[in-house]
Amino acid sequence: MRSYGQFCPVARAVDVLGDRWTMLILRELLIRDSRYSDLRDALPGIATNLLAERLRQLESDGLVERVGLPRPASAAAYRLTDRGRAVEPVIHALAQWGAPLLSPGQGDDAFRSHWLRLAAPLLLDGTDLAQLEGLTVLVRTGDAPVLFVVEAGRLDVRPAPSPCSAEVEMSGEPSALLDFLRTGGGPGVTVTGAAEAVRAWRDVLARSRTPAG
Repeated sequence: MRSYGQFCPVARAVDVLGDRWTMLILRELLIRDSRYSDLRDALPGIATNLLAERLRQLESDGLVERVGLPRPASAAAYRLTDRGRAVEPVIHALAQWGAPLLSPGQGDDAFRSHWLRLAAPLLLDGTDLAQLEGLTVLVRTGDAPVLFVVEAGRLDVRPAPSPCSAEVEMSGEPSALLDFLRTGGGPGVTVTGAAEAVRAWRDVLARSRTPAG
């Protein structure tokens, strides 16, 4: 990307981060270290040569580095450097600002389940989860199930092991599930499990301070 040529921190930041796909690559690496093939799968629509170019530039800018994987894996993985991880508050702020733009629905937009590892905790930011300590919620949506675990007053989202059991199970389309997380209700989501756990989960989500959009 050509520089804006302005002696301003905002301009300099956009010089580094403003290229198309750059912020989404950083989003992926904020969620998890990724091989090139992982990034290509998680960024539907990106050309392979453009992904390679963006990664080279991010390495050159000191935001991304390549690391070896344990055997028998042969490919390297990409991960954020300390400088790259410092972009986390910016990505979180963009996610919070952009959440209302997800309404009225998904349409033809692509979705990957692991994106919930970033989105779900942000949607519940500021919500008191203390009474749900230890709760597990298996979420079935998108390309793979994920597991919500409430620990130390916060929501942690992990890949779901196989087999996986949880106190609560949720299933539905991504847009319906995100609405459910914002409000604790709404159509298109099936919630099953122990009655007390389901009731507590719904009650906490209904009290969430996150706007419904």
